Amino acid sequence: MKKFFIFFFGICSWICPAQANMYLVRDIPVDVTDENATLARKKAVLEAQERGFYKLLERLTLPSDMKELPVLTTEDMLNLVQDYSVSNEKTSSVRYIADISVQFNPEAIQTFFQEYHVPYITSTADKSIIFPVYRPDINADLQLWQEDNPWLQVWKKESLNSDLIPLVVPLGDLTDMAYVSEENLKDEKNLDISPLFSRYQALNALVVQADVLASLHQVKITVRPFKNEASYIGIIHFFEPLDAPLKAVLERASRRTIPLLEEKWREQNAVRFDNPSSLVTVVPIQNLGEWIQIRKRLDQVKLIKQYIVKAVRKDQAQIEIFFAGELAPFLEALKKEELFLSPAKGDLWTLRDLKDVPVEEIESFHLPVHSSSFETEPLSLPTDLSNENTTIISEDSFIPLQENSMSHIPVMQPENYQLIPSVTQPESSEIFNTEEKILPYNNQFPSNIENNPPQQETSYE
Repeated sequence: MKKFFIFFFGICSWICPAQANMYLVRDIPVDVTDENATLARKKAVLEAQERGFYKLLERLTLPSDMKELPVLTTEDMLNLVQDYSVSNEKTSSVRYIADISVQFNPEAIQTFFQEYHVPYITSTADKSIIFPVYRPDINADLQLWQEDNPWLQVWKKESLNSDLIPLVVPLGDLTDMAYVSEENLKDEKNLDISPLFSRYQALNALVVQADVLASLHQVKITVRPFKNEASYIGIIHFFEPLDAPLKAVLERASRRTIPLLEEKWREQNAVRFDNPSSLVTVVPIQNLGEWIQIRKRLDQVKLIKQYIVKAVRKDQAQIEIFFAGELAPFLEALKKEELFLSPAKGDLWTLRDLKDVPVEEIESFHLPVHSSSFETEPLSLPTDLSNENTTIISEDSFIPLQENSMSHIPVMQPENYQLIPSVTQPESSEIFNTEEKILPYNNQFPSNIENNPPQQETSYE
């Protein structure tokens, strides 16, 4: 078997602390009996690590892609583990009981997926507020904050510990009611709930509606974005049979909702890193410090496989970005790093600091029609990097923005995407280490991985 866990391909810079919990599998229960407690504990830890690994695969990949992964030996699997912790530990002379949490090594796991060409999740969704709307009968009024809303009570008690979809249920106090109520839900499109986003530190909102269809002996569950805005979930419908007391049926429905949201997130955001697309981008800059800060933010975008600096001058830089997955998730990933990418003239794009972009432009931005399903031919990177007439601005070099060297750098035009000619550095020039990560690229990987169809009893729009 290939020793995939040895080669990290320089991707450690992709992992930010906020995403570390994606690779933590919590509270795996173990109960093992052996000749003595020491042997029982050793077996229990190995069992927890193995079960945790397969839980992690289910979390980060699509079921249809699991067949691409090999069966690992115990040694290979242990090389993917970073550490573990134990809680609720109980022992006897021959028995060991505990809950074990396993932290997997993010770099090793990502390398494992890339080694076997399997798409995987690179980030969690933004936190969403949930509004549990209930209708006891098809002709009844909607209920939201009422104390006798059983659907709201279920969600307040439901454990919302999703590792992919952070969720929060509002308190339902007077502050919440001032912005969302049963009455103004009818005029949902005109509601401004931005104060609630600030209050609950969320960026999205979901309406989770339960309609009791007594004549059909069913409860219809509808999950949709607030205001029906564009979202990774689209609209989800499913039905729960009224084969138990209403409270039990609603509890069952709430437990089913979160996995469905996670499934939609995986389907929309699992990305391949073996066949990147490419954009040529102009980056307006005012000084060297701003340019370095933008590059550091680009280094944090996990969907970027690499970028090449093609030219730099006083007021702008030109780079080619190779990124994995579809264009829309890539744009959202940039936004999380306070960067805004928008189409410019011709085939060029413009990358700006988000704070420099007018709010009206951000809110009105839509992908160009020709870019909504963005595709390019696979692009291979330059292979002859030893040519003395070529300079790659990369890991440990940067052409300083000095007046006496600007004349050597070509003015950027849409038709001129060649790497810049070598520039003789002035003796007084300072060399800046910008910590850019240039990662290897291979366009020989297969791309025929089939998406997993949704369950028949659940409909998506």
